[in-house]
Amino acid sequence: MIKTFKYGNKNKDKQYVLRLYGVSIWAMALSNGLGWMRILGKGIHWKDTTKHRLYFSERNGYRKALNIGKWRLSLLH
Repeated sequence: MIKTFKYGNKNKDKQYVLRLYGVSIWAMALSNGLGWMRILGKGIHWKDTTKHRLYFSERNGYRKALNIGKWRLSLLH
């Protein structure tokens, strides 16, 4: 059995989940200038650095990321 869920509220935050027999196969969340996507436990996070500040761990190099223009990409744990 395959189930797909879409969660959202009035401020344009969106979450999508694809589950197969209760196991999350694919999940994605989008918000204003940031988001993440996970497939089978591995995922990526992105954010627009002009809208969102860097976290302490990102500023000090504890968390590695790739900067492309105004976007910052990192792996999910």
